[in-house]
Parts: sequence; structure tokens; C-alpha cells
Amino acid sequence: LFDRSGCPIFDFVGRLERFDDDMQIVLNQIQSPELQKYFDRHRNDGIHDKSTSFGKRKKEKDHSGLLTQVYHSPEIVEMVAAEFQRDFEVLRYNNREIPS
Repeated sequence: LFDRSGCPIFDFVGRLERFDDDMQIVLNQIQSPELQKYFDRHRNDGIHDKSTSFGKRKKEKDHSGLLTQVYHSPEIVEMVAAEFQRDFEVLRYNNREIPS
């Protein structure tokens, strides 16, 4: 999320758990009527199905909760937490949990 000097490299970072709201922010910013129509038309038609591996139901079933439930090794949890510490802080995520 940051370059080597510590500056953010994106204008906006959306969250998967708020996909519809964050996508609307992006669409409002780029002001593309064509993309807005596409998003509105396909919002609930299964293209962005929430039962996929990235969706809420699948995530709750397989991955929500402590990172130790996913990474099974305290050493790996520490490595992930250390490697992405700044991202966790900036995005205000707990570095030991997967957001639900």
C-alpha cells in the first residue's frame, strides 16, 4: 500500500466487506455512466455472488476469526502480522483477526 518512502500508492482502498458501498465511491469519483449502469444492472445477478470464496458466507464458514485458525502456526501469524503491520494499522484492522 506504500512506496519505499512511506507514501500511499493508491488514492482509495476499498474493503471487500463493504464492496457495494466502496464500489459506489469509486464510480462516483470516475463519473462513468457506462460503468454505473453496468454495476447497477449486475449488482444482484450473481456476478458478485456473496457465496464465493471472497463472499461473506464462505468467509464466515472457513476463515473468520483468529489468524491462528487459518495459519495454524504462531510463527506464521507473527510473520504475517509483522510483514503487513503498517497495512493493518492504516486500515484499522486487528493484526490477529480476519475481518468479518
